[in-house]
Amino acid sequence: YISLADWYDENTKFEKEITTMANTSMGEIISTLRKEKGMTQKDIADKLGITDKAVSKWERDVAFPDTATIPKLAEISA
Repeated sequence: YISLADWYDENTKFEKEITTMANTSMGEIISTLRKEKGMTQKDIADKLGITDKAVSKWERDVAFPDTATIPKLAEISA
């Protein structure tokens, strides 16, 4: 059993997280995850077989990873 107040608090927290995620760009997510792992753009690039310039463009939202690269990127970031 959960009280209405507790249910409201949990849902409000969830809505805030979703709103924050919706307002976060792909580049910000890539950059944040990379930094959390203590990796450089070159480290990511080497693992993906691409240039560090490509990673830089992703992080600045100038370009986006190829759809085939996203699962590999997720693996590296996990």
